[in-house]
Amino acid sequence: MADRYWVGGTASWDLTAGTKWALTSGGAGGQAVPTAADDVFFNAASGAVTVTVTGFRNAKSVNCTGFTGTLTGTTSVGITISGSLTLVPGMGFTGEMQLFFRALGTITSAGKTLGNVTLENSGSTNVTLNDALTTGTLRIFTITAGALNLNNFTLTCGRFESNNSNVRSIAFGTGSIALISTAVGATVLSMNQATNYTCTGTPLFTRSMVNTATFAHGSTGGATSANSPSINITGGSSTVTLSGLSSFRNVNFTGNSSVVNATSMQLRGNLTFSATGTYTGFSTTVIETSTITTNGRTFSALDINASGASATLAGALTLNGALFLGQGTFTTAGFNVTTGSFLSTSGLTRSVNMGATAWVITANSWEATSTGMTFNAGTSSIRFNSGGTSKSFLGGGLTYYNLIHDNNGVGGLNTLTITGANTFNDITTNVRPSTFVFPAGVTQTLANFTLSGTAGNLVTIQSSVSGTQFTLSKSSGAVNVDYMSIKDSNATGGAVFTANNSVNGGNNTGWFGFPILDTGNMLMMFLP
Repeated sequence: MADRYWVGGTASWDLTAGTKWALTSGGAGGQAVPTAADDVFFNAASGAVTVTVTGFRNAKSVNCTGFTGTLTGTTSVGITISGSLTLVPGMGFTGEMQLFFRALGTITSAGKTLGNVTLENSGSTNVTLNDALTTGTLRIFTITAGALNLNNFTLTCGRFESNNSNVRSIAFGTGSIALISTAVGATVLSMNQATNYTCTGTPLFTRSMVNTATFAHGSTGGATSANSPSINITGGSSTVTLSGLSSFRNVNFTGNSSVVNATSMQLRGNLTFSATGTYTGFSTTVIETSTITTNGRTFSALDINASGASATLAGALTLNGALFLGQGTFTTAGFNVTTGSFLSTSGLTRSVNMGATAWVITANSWEATSTGMTFNAGTSSIRFNSGGTSKSFLGGGLTYYNLIHDNNGVGGLNTLTITGANTFNDITTNVRPSTFVFPAGVTQTLANFTLSGTAGNLVTIQSSVSGTQFTLSKSSGAVNVDYMSIKDSNATGGAVFTANNSVNGGNNTGWFGFPILDTGNMLMMFLP
């Protein structure tokens, strides 16, 4: 190992030694070209000269303290450094030569813009930033192996890559990595945290969307809370894609107006949308504890699906797809929910806290099962509003508050089919005419039953199996309905059920009726 001082004036750092290198500062030239075992110095004694790197060169370290000249090189050349790089404010650093780091060391960039930077350290050998580091907008910072310590500074690079299974780590501290690529469609973050990757501190990647970009931080097979970063998309309006099977902690789009797409992204922290973005192609799976702030934006699908997962709303939720609850807890916190459908049939441990929320189902399905489910209905309402299509309510034998049949003012099929031995505060409709199909041989327990039609627009209640009764049970009081068509119904429980101006479709018990509309028949009440 030896020192090599530049004394060659304006010239090329190439494989020709000549008189360019000396053993001491300002000493006599004629020493050999530096190797990976030699410390290289450009200093005041080197003069205000231009040194052009040609090809790929080696050094143990490169130290430019006191240098007032310029070190330059194109993107097709580079320096492999087995230690530290020290640049200084008073020097010039032009071009975007590549830099490779292969051993323990530090990087002091002194505000200079670097080219591609690659860490090729073995094991856990650490490269530490001594100040904020910036590469060119089209350049890449890569960790092939080893450890990067941001030392609480910001690393700004066009793209960041560490897409392999070598031993790698990043110590963020309070630092972050800003992604500034101007290349259209670039994958600005490409990470594989499935094998041998760890991070510490508060991991954060940021980007202002100057161009369309993709973020890929997967696969989720090896994702943990500890190795999943947060991302802040802070501005711009280009399309953002969070690639499938990526895993992130907090995801924040505040200040951004992009079109955002994501499929099967794992969310391990909070989700915050901007009030001006477009998220209709965005779906996510909540894995840990999350607060969801949509700022009035609609997105595609929400899946809460891990033991201990928890999603709590911080504003109204609107989905153009489905809300899935496979495991964990969903809490509305009193905010309204609009979703194409709701599905929770896994049988695993899960809970729903409905509060006073108004739910709107815009497609055609609510599906729930009681096994493993804790369902807190509160004073919520579930309203089907699916535009005149057939609708299904698979209640799973749970206790609900109000169930409302609607069709968004659109004609067509107006049938709501209910299954399960459920309990309701009330069942009502805004659709006339309409049909309710109740499960044959099964009891619906009611606190109220305010279904009614209008003259010429009857509401029909009937069994799912013709000739087999369904049961409506209310423990006390009175039920009075108007302009109904009733078939295969058993009204019981202690309350008085009265059907006014209604049609007796046959096989009904427990009803007291006034003269039936258009038939001259009567529905009768049978008291126990």
